[in-house]
Amino acid sequence: IIFGETLQDFPNANVSEGDLFMSDSWNAEIVVEHQPKYGDSIIKNKYGLDCFAGTNLEDLIKEKGIETLIIGGFLTNCSVESTMRTAFEKGLNVVTLTDGTACRSEAEQSVSTNYNFTMFSTPVTCA
Repeated sequence: IIFGETLQDFPNANVSEGDLFMSDSWNAEIVVEHQPKYGDSIIKNKYGLDCFAGTNLEDLIKEKGIETLIIGGFLTNCSVESTMRTAFEKGLNVVTLTDGTACRSEAEQSVSTNYNFTMFSTPVTCA
């Protein structure tokens, strides 16, 4: 996720402390361990919680003939759930990684993985 200087892309963003995810800053870069390799697809223009809104994700999915989307990430009850629900509504087979996601608390993680995931996806472990 990357925000522009004026946060016009996502006005509800709470990034004032530390200028989190601001464009052209160190915390908007892809970490070294996850740098794209040759042939990897890159999702561009993610300005909000849902990985579909405003990005090229749906185009890449159609272009590659993808039918199943496996989702992991942070925050479970924000970006992961938003993307999961949109993928489900678009007719994709959705798989969510119960131990490949994280929340701010164990209670939040439990609600997401034990209740919300089961409504819109097939929850599995990374193994």
